[in-house]
Amino acid sequence: MNPQLFGLLFPDGVKPLIRGITVYDLGREIFDENTPRRHQTIRSIGDGNYSLTSGAPIPVNGTFGLGINTVDRRGGISFTYGVYSIELFLDNKNISTVLFESIPFDQTRAIQSYIDYPYLKKSGVRVQKSFKDPNNPINIYKHLDNLGMIELKDNEVHDVKYVVKDVQGNKSELNFKVQNNPSLAISRKSAEGLKMFHYADENKYEAENARVYMGKNILYNDLYFNYSQGAKPAKGYSAAHYIHNSYTPVFGYYKLMIKPDYSLPESLYSKALIVSTDGGAQGGKYENGWVVANVREFGGFYVAVDTIAPTISARNLSDGKNVSNQRSIDFTISDNLSGIDTFDAYIDGKWALMKYDPKTRHLWHDFESNLSSGTHSFKLEVKDNKGNLKTYETSFSR
Repeated sequence: MNPQLFGLLFPDGVKPLIRGITVYDLGREIFDENTPRRHQTIRSIGDGNYSLTSGAPIPVNGTFGLGINTVDRRGGISFTYGVYSIELFLDNKNISTVLFESIPFDQTRAIQSYIDYPYLKKSGVRVQKSFKDPNNPINIYKHLDNLGMIELKDNEVHDVKYVVKDVQGNKSELNFKVQNNPSLAISRKSAEGLKMFHYADENKYEAENARVYMGKNILYNDLYFNYSQGAKPAKGYSAAHYIHNSYTPVFGYYKLMIKPDYSLPESLYSKALIVSTDGGAQGGKYENGWVVANVREFGGFYVAVDTIAPTISARNLSDGKNVSNQRSIDFTISDNLSGIDTFDAYIDGKWALMKYDPKTRHLWHDFESNLSSGTHSFKLEVKDNKGNLKTYETSFSR
């Protein structure tokens, strides 16, 4: 929810900042990391108005899309914020209007499809697309003509305008021109030989040691799916399997199966899981000769094992400490790979309620008002998702 729509306003006379735009030469192809991008430099001409550094029309050839790099600012504050609305016009006809009022929780991940995700991954720059992937469910598009994609029908010069506003009505505008040029050469990396995944269908890919099973509507767009196998990582029990690439966002979970090699002993079957080549655990379990996990991203993956128990660090407790002046006892817990599964605490052998903030790895117990004076035993057990158990025991008095 946009909190400023509920009266949480403060003085703001600063217009949004427009940093640049991008032309996407879409043609008839699928938008992905191989889509040709032409980033345009712009300049401020005062009072919230912007123009291209070059005043010449941008040449286009065939269907194209546009994206904008824009943020909101406030006087005296260095932070940047998201804008409230972005409108795109061609010859004063509204092509796309995006409005940030609210996003259902189950759609928030789809922001990855709204932005130019491949370019963000490569450059760290966030460009907001004014055209929509066909299977993006996000509800921020209040108007969209032809999914925001543009194709000029003549060779005349056409006017394009971006209007960007914050929630208090401060407005910035970028005006420029485009012109069709049939001789403009547009090159794109060939997808020949790659398997097509259609977002509206169930998709699968089976290699000798890796398998992918994907339900309907897991993808935002059709996909030229690519698979390759790499070398075995140093701590791996399989080769590295590259399931497409990390530049394509995924909306839902798909099943990934990787076959471990002969080096995985039976004694470690229960400890096996799938790990991404950038170090992130994806979970999973050993089933009939495969390690199987539900995964929500593309990239490189391999089989690893987790045999290391979580760690427990007391923040304000030591053996025999008098805690009469404390309202709680606090701990930091963490795990090296598979992640925290359960935690249980006991005071004098009776289960005690613990509260947990996974973002800060903070675990704590608020003392009950009826806890008696004297010495008490305390035990904390923390288990990770592969069954590795860490136990912390001490005593305290109050």
